[in-house]
This record gives sequence, C-alpha cells and structure tokens, in this order.
Amino acid sequence: MNIKKLTAAVSLCLVVVLSAGCSTVAGYQTMAQSWTGQTEQALVAGWGAPNGVSDAGGYRAITFTRFFGYQYAYGYYGYGYAYPQSCTTTFTLQNGIVLGSSFQGNSCTAP
Repeated sequence: MNIKKLTAAVSLCLVVVLSAGCSTVAGYQTMAQSWTGQTEQALVAGWGAPNGVSDAGGYRAITFTRFFGYQYAYGYYGYGYAYPQSCTTTFTLQNGIVLGSSFQGNSCTAP
C-alpha cells in the first residue's frame, strides 16, 4: 500500500471515530427502550410520521427508518465507494401502549 492510500485510510478512520463521538449502540438501545410504556400518540409525536404500520394478532408494529446520508470508503484497489447510513427502529404496541422495540442498521447510535 502506498503512503497516499495509507494516509487516506487513516484519515477516514479518524473521521469516523471522531464523528461518532460518544454515541453507541447501547446508548441507542437505552433510548429506544425508554419509550416502553408510552402511548402511540406520544411515540408518533416524538418520532414523526412512521414509515410503516402493521397490525396482527392484537399487536401493532410501528416502524421508523432514518437515513443519514452516505459513508465513503476506499476498497482494496483504491476505488472509492459509498454505502448508506441508516437505522430502522420498530416499536411493538398493544392497546396503544409501547411494549418494546428492536432496531437494525449501521447508524443506530445515541449518547
């Protein structure tokens, strides 16, 4: 690997680490779990319009997907590529009350 590629790779790593700050997946999990026991109206007021809602067997699933842009990286041969930064969070409700949450994505972090 030449010095320019090495410098670019190290710089990219530093930007990613510094931009993440103290945000963690555990922090996001804590934040999402803090909605347990809240009403559906409070959830939608706090998160905005959901991307999806489904009802089955007396339960409701409300899904929110957040897109944060693209992360740029360099591949093995020095070619750049971009991949989306997003987080999808689903809350499970019964009788209008949040029972729990789950999430997936590469940008599910919070302080």
